[in-house]
Amino acid sequence: MACSVVGCTTLYGPAKLSHFLAYPAFSYVTAILIVSDATLGDTLRGCWHTLYATVQVMIPCILSLHLIGPARFGSGLAAVAVAITTFMVALPESTPLMAKRIAFGQTVIVYVGAAIHGPETGVVTHPIHVASSTALGALASVLAMLLPYPRLACCKVRKTRRLYVENVSERLNIYVEALTAQNKQAATDLLSRAKFLSVTGGKHLQTIKDNRGGMVCEKSQIRKLDPGENLQDIEILMKGVEIAVDSCPSFPLRMIDEGIKQALLDVKGKIGLKLQNAKCLAPFDATTAPEVKAGESYILAPKIGGATQAELPAFFFLYCLELLLREFPVARNPECSSENTNKTDTSDVTSTRDEEKANLRETWSFSAVKLPNMERWTFAIKSSLSLGFAVLLGLIFNRENGYWSGLIIATSVVTERQATFTVTNARGQGTAIGIGLRDPVLLHFPKTCGLTVSPSSSLDHFHQFSKAQQDVWPGRWDFSCDRSVINPG
Repeated sequence: MACSVVGCTTLYGPAKLSHFLAYPAFSYVTAILIVSDATLGDTLRGCWHTLYATVQVMIPCILSLHLIGPARFGSGLAAVAVAITTFMVALPESTPLMAKRIAFGQTVIVYVGAAIHGPETGVVTHPIHVASSTALGALASVLAMLLPYPRLACCKVRKTRRLYVENVSERLNIYVEALTAQNKQAATDLLSRAKFLSVTGGKHLQTIKDNRGGMVCEKSQIRKLDPGENLQDIEILMKGVEIAVDSCPSFPLRMIDEGIKQALLDVKGKIGLKLQNAKCLAPFDATTAPEVKAGESYILAPKIGGATQAELPAFFFLYCLELLLREFPVARNPECSSENTNKTDTSDVTSTRDEEKANLRETWSFSAVKLPNMERWTFAIKSSLSLGFAVLLGLIFNRENGYWSGLIIATSVVTERQATFTVTNARGQGTAIGIGLRDPVLLHFPKTCGLTVSPSSSLDHFHQFSKAQQDVWPGRWDFSCDRSVINPG
């Protein structure tokens, strides 16, 4: 959808608008970077990162073009300028990774364009064209997230939270059944099922964590909701329960008598009621489960006294269950409690908004930038050298298409370690698929539409990019053609 918006705007938009969109290929790149597996909140945050990257890059680019002059930019000087600007962008820790990728891509286009077109490059208009094309990709991403209906981060978090709570409830039943198992084999089988569910629960937690930033950008009624932190407390206790069962030396356990079994069933039922409330983020006070008073223990009371070494895992299991029952961390959400629907904690709302504003100010404030550690210096130097050499080699081997050697690196940098061969292989496969599908489509398209393609014409948009407006990324490819190359036949 986002790529369709970009294509329709560049091909069929007004001539005055198309004049500023001189780099539609980078519009596709920006849209793909922002909209890939994103929610509306993530897309809005991506637009903010795009604005931040544009301001961060365009000011030094305009100053350098004005001081040096576009006519002096050769292959070597362009590579050096890209390397220096990349280092300046990559070093600050406060700059988000998405903003760095977009800023790297803009840097490559500005300086490589100056090296290719020389004196014809406008000192101000050239960077403005790059910024306009970037803005088109960001706006197309927002529009794509709104159609046919908004994909909200808060809805995704709410749904994932329900799935996680159901996962916890199922694991809890399995752990209780494993503790009361009659033999080691049955307990091992049950524990294997629980470990498989534990992996799924971890994925749910990661999904919630990844969408927390999108919830802030959507201005949803978060109040005291911090789903990642609250559910992480539950996951820690569930991990303790799993370790306790796994550490039991033999089954059945001698200390598990009928009284303990009945207490386990009662506590499991009470925790289940709280889990049902946790599905919809109900207030903690709204739970129907009776609370355990301080100093009172429903499970451990019958067995208080001496405990053998073999019984310690079972006691730890019971202790974790009581922690789940006593200190169950459930956040407050007015949607699931009619009593609190009209009650708003203004102080919490104000503090949340103040935190959001403070985060935005930190992004722009130079005082908030921490002194970079060795890891930041290493990342900045590696990014600078890789982009500089990529631009230099691209301009030497194919000056007309010198953009792409730097763009592929610029828009796929990562801060963590990755397998170099795996990433390179993915890039190569994407390039091969794009090139392999381009020619058959372009040859077949005129025949099916009753059009002919002029052999001498190119697919350049305002002589800025390669002959095929082809964005080749891992697993994605698309192309667009200029209206001037298709002649009615």
